[in-house]
Amino acid sequence: MGLFNKKEVTKNFRYYFAEIIVVVIGIFIAIQLNNLNENRKSKKEEQKSLKRIYSDLETEKKLLQASVNEIKKSSSFLKEVVFENKRDNLDSLYIHASQTFFHYKFNSEYINLKYSGKLNLITNERLRFLLVRYYEAGYTFYQETSKLHRKFTEEKINTYFKDEFPRDTTNLLQSKLVFDKLKSQKLTNILIDQLNEYNYLLGGIRVNETEFLLETIKNEIKEN
Repeated sequence: MGLFNKKEVTKNFRYYFAEIIVVVIGIFIAIQLNNLNENRKSKKEEQKSLKRIYSDLETEKKLLQASVNEIKKSSSFLKEVVFENKRDNLDSLYIHASQTFFHYKFNSEYINLKYSGKLNLITNERLRFLLVRYYEAGYTFYQETSKLHRKFTEEKINTYFKDEFPRDTTNLLQSKLVFDKLKSQKLTNILIDQLNEYNYLLGGIRVNETEFLLETIKNEIKEN
């Protein structure tokens, strides 16, 4: 009788142990499937975010490039007036002397990730670092530079031209009056100051950095 009971106990133990193993394996598989599903969701969300950031950067690149083109054009005009004695089209001098750098923020998706605590959604650590540097350090530089340049242009350029030149709604000047004013060192010095500002802006507006970030994101999207 004792031997029979021992066999039954052993049999039941093996049965229950097998049941436990089956349950544990089932739970493990369920967890793995759930993790796999969550990873797929996260990856899908990451791809959507990267595409939205890419779209933001594309728009920003176009505007930055437009600013660079306008500043280069105006800088070239002022250089010819100041250093090469250019005396044609002087009626547009104010337009070229008052170019101002405005930085428009296109960082809505980055801000959304930042303040929702989802920056780690971007799994590529290098890309995440580049984005943080671009939007934090880069934007701070652009905003401060834009603010200072607007202040300079308003106080030094606009004030001078407002006081010295009558203008119509097109901001065109009387060529003869401009010609006469250029004989004084005051106007020349003001134009040189703005040229220095333009050179600083052209060195600080880094369209190539935006392009590099776009290429990096494009590769990350392709890989997934």
